[in-house]
Amino acid sequence: MRLFFLIIFYTFLHFSILHGQPLSDSQKAVSFYRKGEDALLKNKYKTAIQYFKLAIKLQPDLVAAERGIGISYEGLNDWYSARQMYASIIEKAPQFSRLLYYQIGELYYKEGNYKRAISYFEQFERLQGLPLIQFTVNGEKEEILERET
Repeated sequence: MRLFFLIIFYTFLHFSILHGQPLSDSQKAVSFYRKGEDALLKNKYKTAIQYFKLAIKLQPDLVAAERGIGISYEGLNDWYSARQMYASIIEKAPQFSRLLYYQIGELYYKEGNYKRAISYFEQFERLQGLPLIQFTVNGEKEEILERET
């Protein structure tokens, strides 16, 4: 009987150790990113921004979280902040998404800066001539959205 309890105790201890291990920063970042996406889909833009920022703090190269912040700023009608975020992404990773060039153009248009808007629309149009594979995983996913623009 004592052996039975020892086996149960060590099994429980082993299970607790395996499942109680702390998450890595990368795992935490993904968790915050997913919470940010969830908040964004619920139109809780300020909450989404907070989660995306937490994700970036843990994983600074998580460009998708930066894009989530930009989309959230657009949801808040903060065109300037959204544009700044998208421009930051393009500066770091110019081929992360060609659709970002179009989005920046739209934001300049909304701000009344038509000359800059046209410049970004033209960049977007030129980039459409490049193979999708050059635009990370976003190329194929965004092709559908591009057809709507």
